[in-house]
Amino acid sequence: MKLISVLFIFTISLCTAYALPRDSTRKELLNLLNERKEMFESYSQSIKQKSGFFGNRTKNDLKESQFHLKEIITLDNKIMNSLYRTIDFREFEKTSLTFDASEYQDRINNLVKMNDVLNKKNEEFEKQNNYFLKTVLKFKFYFIVLLVVIITLMVMLFRKRVS
Repeated sequence: MKLISVLFIFTISLCTAYALPRDSTRKELLNLLNERKEMFESYSQSIKQKSGFFGNRTKNDLKESQFHLKEIITLDNKIMNSLYRTIDFREFEKTSLTFDASEYQDRINNLVKMNDVLNKKNEEFEKQNNYFLKTVLKFKFYFIVLLVVIITLMVMLFRKRVS
């Protein structure tokens, strides 16, 4: 029961410890996506912009559209890096949890072995204790028998002298 409660507390602490980085990366990712949405809207407006003769696009209009596209690509790269970090962090979480679980399992196995050894020693000590108790009982019996024999001999000697 104690083991289950310890594992439960350990699991809760891991969840709360890893919640902060997950939330911060999620916020960062949402901010980057919102920024990308705004840039794409500005790109769409720059495509619609036609300041040339007869309603055509000029060289400057095309350069501005290219500039917006480059900004979008740069932001897309940031988004991809953020996603890779999130994936790497999740893999790190899985490996650390696996490592922690295997470490605790090893510790449990060692404690079980130690418990077995101590139980065997306890059984040996109980056997020795029983043997010593039997030996003490035998010596008590021998002492009482010897005491009875000595008392009988003394009584017999005393009767012989008195008579």
